[in-house]
Amino acid sequence: MLSVITDQKLLNIRRGTPVFEARFDDDEIMPFSPTPDITEVANAGHVLLVENTPGIPEQGAYTTISLQSGEKYLLNFDISDNELEGMFEVRLVDNTTNNDALKELIAQKQTGHISYTFTAPTTGSYTLSFLTYEQAQGYFSLDNIEILDITGLNP
Repeated sequence: MLSVITDQKLLNIRRGTPVFEARFDDDEIMPFSPTPDITEVANAGHVLLVENTPGIPEQGAYTTISLQSGEKYLLNFDISDNELEGMFEVRLVDNTTNNDALKELIAQKQTGHISYTFTAPTTGSYTLSFLTYEQAQGYFSLDNIEILDITGLNP
């Protein structure tokens, strides 16, 4: 006999529990802030558009989230446009210790779905940021940004 799961709580057991989500619908409040000297961070055409000021390194968008020590998380996001002349990086910084919990470089012109797993070293506030790397110029667009708690799952 085939059963259909209709309870959302049971569905989350398989995919993880959402901790942070940003989908960039027209009416969504912008959950990301621009770093200083950035040209633009905007909800543009249902994506997070990050356009940097030429010649200024490590510029982009950031937000703050709360994570639990020892929990395993999955970060997912989609890159729909990547017109940077250079790379950008994804960083998750523990605001208590100022240490990176995650730091990954995204290749020049790379697009598509990206996923990373990580374990939070401490309980508390973290800064999730998408930043230009070194002197990268141009813009990139992101969507479907989420962090799922996958502790105990085998993704």
